[in-house]
Amino acid sequence: MVSELEPLLMASNTETSSSSSQRELSPMEDPRSPFFLHHGESPGAILVAQLLTEDNYPTRARVMRMALDAKSKLGFVDGSITASMEVTPLEKQAWSKCNSVISLWILNSVSPHITTSFIYRDTTFAVWNALKNHFLQANGPRISQLQKKISTVMQGDSTVTSFFTDLQASWDQLLNLRPLPNCSCGKCTCGVNDKIADLYHQDSIMQFLNGLNDCYS
Repeated sequence: MVSELEPLLMASNTETSSSSSQRELSPMEDPRSPFFLHHGESPGAILVAQLLTEDNYPTRARVMRMALDAKSKLGFVDGSITASMEVTPLEKQAWSKCNSVISLWILNSVSPHITTSFIYRDTTFAVWNALKNHFLQANGPRISQLQKKISTVMQGDSTVTSFFTDLQASWDQLLNLRPLPNCSCGKCTCGVNDKIADLYHQDSIMQFLNGLNDCYS
């Protein structure tokens, strides 16, 4: 009797396996998909501990981009993943859900009085760029403040290491606000990018040496 049932059981298992393999896997269930959301990734999550304000936008924005990149969601803020690219109903549903969740992640990491100005943007890309345009308006005064700080800061009672670390932080902030010119034509053979970088490093060395105490003269 058992031997007679074996073909039937095998056929049933084959049909079940075939049915499972034919089921379309939702993009939100596929870890390889940019739409994949782990069950622990709630809309209320805060990706950046220190809230984004007018005073810390460059550093907080960089940390936010790193956090989104780690979750394979950076394409939603740089415009490389858009609703128009999704074809199937499952893809459209997945994009819509991810768009809402990521928008909330960003807004959760912004000061509450700023959030209200951007809550009505429809896409994560629009939210991100609205925040960027809003905060970059203050870049001019901030660049001026950093340049003044770098040109006047002195070692004083600080150790050489501490003095250099403070200068390095200011240099990094200034570069983030005002990146060095960079040839991107792909045809340049004169090495202008390296020359610009070398000049910048020479200026940085001079700023550091000029700020050291007289005992290092």
